[in-house]
Amino acid sequence: MVNAPKTLTTSLGCLGALLTIVMASIAKRQMGYYGEGIATAVFSPDGNTLYGAGSIHTPQESKSTLQAWDTSTGKLLWRQVQDEASRYCQISLSHDGKTLLLPNNYIRSLYDARTGQRISHSLSEAPHITPYCPALFTKDDEEIIAVLEDGSTPV
Repeated sequence: MVNAPKTLTTSLGCLGALLTIVMASIAKRQMGYYGEGIATAVFSPDGNTLYGAGSIHTPQESKSTLQAWDTSTGKLLWRQVQDEASRYCQISLSHDGKTLLLPNNYIRSLYDARTGQRISHSLSEAPHITPYCPALFTKDDEEIIAVLEDGSTPV
């Protein structure tokens, strides 16, 4: 990595730090401690922003988080905390870099990538089937492709 571009090195450093936070969070929770962790992350198409989704756990409550960081400085750009706790299995970014998709627990949520504000929130029509994970945007960003446990792809 000696000849790697600075943005790549910084981005990989940010990703390494996030993975360390995730692993420490899992270990602490297993030992009975609480805290904050990032469960899934994705880079913007230009590599300038890193988005992460996770949760905050305290003895009184659990909440979900969605955050964005500038990869060149490591500065937090925005952070959204949701009252409901969700176990995010994946975060996907539209090809145009404008929309974040967080599928989990039979719910598919879309967020504005610039602000973290929720755009839409929908429940699976078949909640007895595995959640919408993984799920990705089609190349034209017009649809979302998800594969369920039974091999079907909901619309």
